[in-house]
Amino acid sequence: MSRGIGRCLARHGRLAPPPVTWRKTDGPWFGNQLMTLTLRGRSARLRLERARAREGAGPRLATLLDSELAP
Repeated sequence: MSRGIGRCLARHGRLAPPPVTWRKTDGPWFGNQLMTLTLRGRSARLRLERARAREGAGPRLATLLDSELAP
């Protein structure tokens, strides 16, 4: 619905289409997570982790998502 409203406003406001598009590829995730964005030159990588309890040891981070955003 929001996409349709955006298109309608763009037509009436004479705005050019945005240079970037977004799409949802994973998730949603709920709870406490840690997100890390790594930038190296023009490349970008996103990692999403959460704490996991381990029997007989302290909690450790478990990776939920590791995604290359730009090669």
